[in-house]
Amino acid sequence: MRKRNSREIKYLKKEEWLRLLELLLCVEMDWKYLNSQLSIGGKPIPVRSLKMRGEVGDHHRYRVSTVWDFSNKKFTRVPGQARLVKDKQGRIGVMLTGKGSALVKVGVRNIQQSVLTSFDALSKKAQKQLVKQIDGELFEQDGVMLIRQKSTVMMTEAVERSISVILSYLPLCRYALNEDWRTT
Repeated sequence: MRKRNSREIKYLKKEEWLRLLELLLCVEMDWKYLNSQLSIGGKPIPVRSLKMRGEVGDHHRYRVSTVWDFSNKKFTRVPGQARLVKDKQGRIGVMLTGKGSALVKVGVRNIQQSVLTSFDALSKKAQKQLVKQIDGELFEQDGVMLIRQKSTVMMTEAVERSISVILSYLPLCRYALNEDWRTT
């Protein structure tokens, strides 16, 4: 086994470089206004089921699919799409729509243009995909799980902490941008 030299250059993967550069630039998500109260952002992710709480407090899992008219009685194979939605107070939830601005069918009888829900209604995989898109913290309000976006002050502190790491790799970063990406 070869001993590692402390002067060896450590090659980072492309994703690691992009994450470090993203922290350095402090990139925030673009929010598009939906109406005067709500704005949407992030990439849509596929959702096939929702776990909704009933009137008594018990949970039911409902199937979700995209439909193209209100008279559609059958589910389609096209899943619904979930995106992040933010209100004026900065609370972030989930908006469920059909694919390509179509209608969404939740359960057997409920067909709507969009459905607003919380994070606890989604599967763990869908939650992780949505939370990964934004730098925020989960909190519970009135039995509903939402996200509050971290302030830019906290983001700049994270950037300041990681700037020493980025500066130590700066010569290598110039080299990697000029050459092909190397992975080891």
